[in-house]
Amino acid sequence: MHNIIALPFANITVLAVAGLACGYAVVQFGQAWFARAWPAVEGEISDARVVATGVSKYGNEIVNSLVSYHYHVDGQLYSNNRVRFGQLTPNSWLPAREHPLTASALRHQYPRGKPVRVRYNPRRPANSVLYLTPDFRVWLLLALGIYLAYAGVHGGMWPLTGFYTRRSPLR
Repeated sequence: MHNIIALPFANITVLAVAGLACGYAVVQFGQAWFARAWPAVEGEISDARVVATGVSKYGNEIVNSLVSYHYHVDGQLYSNNRVRFGQLTPNSWLPAREHPLTASALRHQYPRGKPVRVRYNPRRPANSVLYLTPDFRVWLLLALGIYLAYAGVHGGMWPLTGFYTRRSPLR
């Protein structure tokens, strides 16, 4: 007789989402790790702005930062907007309204013409990054993936609360 562990469909779904989240995080951490060996050149900030990337269900504008830079490799000009690995690149170049403080802070941190150190992939010089540390959202996805994996295996979305509510029977 074989021992078969049967997991409900919900647990399998939660484990699949956990696997995707952890897999994405591992890929981003791996890219950052391998990029440590990439050569670096001096580049220059081309633009820094806050852009509208969508609208929430409440009608609020969803914004993200967009920092673009350019650099030369073997006499050829390249440009990119990846600041960190795992950073979600905005899909809009439309300036965001009503975010002057965020925009001014971003322009202060990345003024046009500021020299920056750019690490680039020697096999594909258009693939570059400014910072080797992954974006904070990669860490959040990893934590969420680990939590969901634990929840999927133990059968509850709030596994940590179970430790406080379990009581052993009195003998």
